[in-house]
Amino acid sequence: MRIYLDESKCKTALEPFSLIRHCADIRVGILTIKEKWMALLGESASIITGEQDKENAVAVPANIIPRADNYAAIIDYCRNGKDPFTIPDISYLQHPWNIFQMNDDAIRNDFAWITKNRSSPQPDAGNRITGTAIFIEEGASVSMAMLNATTGPIYIGKNVTIMEGAMIRGPFAALEGAVIKMGAK
Repeated sequence: MRIYLDESKCKTALEPFSLIRHCADIRVGILTIKEKWMALLGESASIITGEQDKENAVAVPANIIPRADNYAAIIDYCRNGKDPFTIPDISYLQHPWNIFQMNDDAIRNDFAWITKNRSSPQPDAGNRITGTAIFIEEGASVSMAMLNATTGPIYIGKNVTIMEGAMIRGPFAALEGAVIKMGAK
């Protein structure tokens, strides 16, 4: 299956973010919109963002945030020429501030996808841990920090460094290579 993520109708509304990247490369939660499509459709699908490659592809608005429970309906609506924005409970970016408004829910959904059927190493005993929805990727270093996952999941990506005294409350995601300095809140 070929999906063309079409930004023609949302690019202007999502400025300034869309001035330096494709709308589908905007990160909402842990993953970008394009990465969410790739995770849902699997390796057999082809996700296209370039105008020149869009032939024989289903055009989907690039600002729609897919979820496991609605992505098939979005594709079906677009394939049949229906307006996908009429699907109940659909999430999409209309304005730049929606990125931040939708981040809580998006982190929770992405955390569930990323951590499904995977186990995380336990943080060392020097950390203060509250809650269980904490996932630490390989190569991450968490030292003498406070991690509170009672209000949402905490995702710590590959090679992330969380220094002493940092206080983190979920929902939260530190992505690959991030550094959370000493005493950061």
